[in-house]
Amino acid sequence: MHAENTDDTSKGFVYIADGKFTVNCKGDGIDAGTTAQIENGTFNITSNRGSSSSSSTDSASVKGIKAGGDITLSGGTFNLTCEDDGLHSNSNVTVSGGTFTISTGDDGIHADSKTSISGGTINITESYEGIEGTEVEISGGTINLKSSNDGFNAAGGKDESGFGGGFDRDNFGSSDASITISGGKITIDADGDGVDSNGSLTVTGGETYVFGPTSGDNGAVDYDGEATITGGIFVAAGSTQMAQNFGENSTQGSMLVNTNSSGEITVKNSDGDVLVSFTPTKTYACVVISCPGITTGQTYTVTTGDSTTEVEMTSIIYGSGGMGGPGSMGGRNMGNGDMNGNEMGGPGGDMRGGPQMR
Repeated sequence: MHAENTDDTSKGFVYIADGKFTVNCKGDGIDAGTTAQIENGTFNITSNRGSSSSSSTDSASVKGIKAGGDITLSGGTFNLTCEDDGLHSNSNVTVSGGTFTISTGDDGIHADSKTSISGGTINITESYEGIEGTEVEISGGTINLKSSNDGFNAAGGKDESGFGGGFDRDNFGSSDASITISGGKITIDADGDGVDSNGSLTVTGGETYVFGPTSGDNGAVDYDGEATITGGIFVAAGSTQMAQNFGENSTQGSMLVNTNSSGEITVKNSDGDVLVSFTPTKTYACVVISCPGITTGQTYTVTTGDSTTEVEMTSIIYGSGGMGGPGSMGGRNMGNGDMNGNEMGGPGGDMRGGPQMR
């Protein structure tokens, strides 16, 4: 389904209110030169060889739903099996409802500008990067994704494929890039960075759980600007070398604890009440934990698998990361460190780190 016109905004658009569509194609499933708006319906789209990445040099676009302008989806059922992106916009992607099952050889959802999700159920079962945009904003909905690289990725630039332009995956430190999580329930299983912003990371609400990388060149949390948390639940388990915690401008307590474990992660307060519990599906060497109830001046019991440690929150942030961004010089037993066992990280941090669990 193709609407061709990129010069006249009154043309080149796709609008679907309802219906049932089964599309098997060697190009894009639905392709709008300007905007695509879908309010309801059932869509079964297979583009080219499905989610098997192509080694062909053919430049044909093979996305599920693509638009040169905005994509706006407020309802419907979408089963997208795509060689390239499941949803791709050269502008903004907005999802406020619907049920999505996406398997792709590239990005599950990609916007050159902003990806906004406020509702719906999104299951990305296979992807290179799960959800991507210069800005990623999550305010609602249920998201479960698996990626061979980053789970969430915010970076300045454009994607390599589509209506011209390329997303510069190496454009580090973009001041325009941001990830904001204010609601929703998010579960990320990422072989690369779990939540990766080339700019800022802001968490004010919602529930976010990350099964992060096991390799040292990625982190469950990765940012180049400032990271703050003021509310919500955020648990991210992964490797230590590139680990990062939230910054001191946060108002909700956050702890980074080093451990070599597998199994359930539990945090209890001094009364024995469980504040948060989460079971990653992978082994992990450290975990970032923040949730309501973690405050300065209190002591908490953190259990990871068979290991337990006491964490005293002497400040709003406990433990810093490995080779990460500003303010993180790392904890003990986190890789190639100095003679005292401290990981040498970026400028401006302390040498405290979290204790190694026994």
